[in-house]
Amino acid sequence: PVTGSPVTSSPVTGSPVTGSPVTDSPVTGSPVSGSPVTSPPVGSPCSGVEITVGIFTDNFPEETSWNIMDNCGNQLVIDSPEYLVNGTQYSDTYCVPPGEYAFLISDTWSDGICCSYGYGGYSVSYDGIEVVDGGFFGGSESTTFGEGCDGSSPIQGEVDADYDDELMVPMCGAVGMSCTTGSELLNGTGNYEINAPNTLDNCTDGTWGDYHDDESIDMITVSAVGGGLLQAGALAEISATVWAWDDGYWDTADFYFTDDVDGVINGAAAWTLIGSRSALSGGEETLTAQYVLPDTSELQAVRVNFRYDGYQSSCTGGVYDDVDDLVFAVKPAVEGMAAPKPISLPLLKPLQSSQCLAFGEEDIARCESASICEWRNGIDSGCYPKE
Repeated sequence: PVTGSPVTSSPVTGSPVTGSPVTDSPVTGSPVSGSPVTSPPVGSPCSGVEITVGIFTDNFPEETSWNIMDNCGNQLVIDSPEYLVNGTQYSDTYCVPPGEYAFLISDTWSDGICCSYGYGGYSVSYDGIEVVDGGFFGGSESTTFGEGCDGSSPIQGEVDADYDDELMVPMCGAVGMSCTTGSELLNGTGNYEINAPNTLDNCTDGTWGDYHDDESIDMITVSAVGGGLLQAGALAEISATVWAWDDGYWDTADFYFTDDVDGVINGAAAWTLIGSRSALSGGEETLTAQYVLPDTSELQAVRVNFRYDGYQSSCTGGVYDDVDDLVFAVKPAVEGMAAPKPISLPLLKPLQSSQCLAFGEEDIARCESASICEWRNGIDSGCYPKE
């Protein structure tokens, strides 16, 4: 078996992972016994790549442990030292051959290392690049990083989607830590959107409104929560950069996912609702939702339906609405991997019919498009709550 060789093991001065005060306390990293890799003396250059693990302990440091698996050899290569001092920053660096590795951090009381009993945190760097940080998890959290097992396919960070002519949506064909449409692929809305409608099932955008005055989706990104690769069975976050009308009061983003891209295309599968989030202000803002990536498919997709008024739906079809999809590849699930729970979305705010009275004559179309409002003509013409 391959054994990671410790290069340095020392207390860290400066700011810990969480920004709490540092108490210097040395620690010796403990590689797993086995057939060691030839390693230079401490202080000498590493002939492979360096993995650095930083831990800032919470109030119960003895509950925290971690290990690193060599995915190419399917074996444990590094096991954590014991942590005995609370509120302390530890850092250990190991020299290992280039390859693909899996970091697993565990807490015996299943409350992570932040933030119920102290503000702990952790970080892992590979070849000088931070691949994950965190602290808020339950019993365990895992991250895959490094390179392909043949050394020819470095694990990518953010993967930029390209428009796929067959699927007719933005797609990331390579697995990365995140997949994004960027700011160009979804630029516009309705008749002015590039490659419209950018949906797997031909759900179309509304045709009313002006770009960056009325509703639009400008960018969609899917990221692995806490770093690491987008991996089946792991936690992911969708970030939708949107443009909300007026003060955002009437606008809502509905988040959906599917692990059956072909099924959605041919109508044999439906989108699964994650939840909805109301806009908080007018203009540009980013709305997010978390969910666990299904472990049944290595090609998955998310949808954001950004709507004016209306109801939760994967395709509301409102005249101001914008809907877009993003397809991306994920790494297969690892047996026994436990994903943390997604952060729950807040309850949707109920629309108040009294807000109808705020519409003026320049907003007649908005009044008539709102489900709870109606425009009345006559001496007291204006927008009123529906009776």
